[in-house]
Amino acid sequence: MPSFRPRKPYKIGLITTFRCNAACENCCFGCRPERGRTMTIDEMKHYVDICMDAYPDSIKYLDLTGGECFLLGNDLDEIVRYGKERGLSVALVSNGYWGKSYSSALERILKLKAAGLKDIAFSVGDDHQHILPLKGCRNAAVASARAGYKVEFRMETKLWECSVYEKLKEDSAFMRLVNAGKIDIVFWKWQEFNNNIRHGRGYPCHWRPYEESKPCNLLFNTIEITPYGDVLACCGIGNTRNPHMRLGNVWKEPVKTIYERTYEDILKIWIGKEGAQAILQYVHDNSDIKFHQSGNGCESCMEIFENPKIIPFLREHYDDWANKIYFY
Repeated sequence: MPSFRPRKPYKIGLITTFRCNAACENCCFGCRPERGRTMTIDEMKHYVDICMDAYPDSIKYLDLTGGECFLLGNDLDEIVRYGKERGLSVALVSNGYWGKSYSSALERILKLKAAGLKDIAFSVGDDHQHILPLKGCRNAAVASARAGYKVEFRMETKLWECSVYEKLKEDSAFMRLVNAGKIDIVFWKWQEFNNNIRHGRGYPCHWRPYEESKPCNLLFNTIEITPYGDVLACCGIGNTRNPHMRLGNVWKEPVKTIYERTYEDILKIWIGKEGAQAILQYVHDNSDIKFHQSGNGCESCMEIFENPKIIPFLREHYDDWANKIYFY
């Protein structure tokens, strides 16, 4: 069997809370207003400390997400400040609910900037709108851009359409910041049939994934920790849904032991080297297994682990593909 030398991670990712003031049907972490497990400030500092102690020379970044991390209140400012004190570049992602007015949004982001926040991104989509008006996220993004941040504004698309963007194109102040390069628009494709699969609907097909497979850049770089202290193998969507991505718990084992366990799984090595779609292409070409989905990246990865026929097939044909996988 091939052996692989672990790469050192360069990032800590804290899923600071499973609470969110939205309840999007397609939320990758299943966050809801009533789902309340949240990291305490002492837990967040502890997670940063044990990761930095394990990899003091390689970790340079701290990413904060959720759920909605702004629900942490002053603890958010404190962990940003602590991350900076530990020499980390701190970034976060938010749904921007706190931008109820432009002035309140600017006041909030300047407070975080003073604490040491380096980067900020926003996530918005049609599923947000029945609970969180677009105005809040818009105000938060505009305030952040004017405060000096290069803002990443992520918008979900369905069937290659994005109603949120159509509304924002009529906002002259927002678009001036886009055109000036201060707000970077990123479209995130969320195909409608993902939810059909989640609820047991949809029909699998024997199709060959047609897009060029790309190596996964979400594996082998981040120590991703949940509010329960579980370490996940990647920071992509669906990671909390996938038991194969759970490596261990930092309250039970050293974080270095847990993180380097990723390299004991040759299937993850294959995904990291060639991409999940390459695995689906192999399965298609050597079996009659049908797929529900085969998009690039996380969609293909979820198909590999959730389709009950794929992993048994790969185990059966292990000798055919395993020795072809190399990871440098």
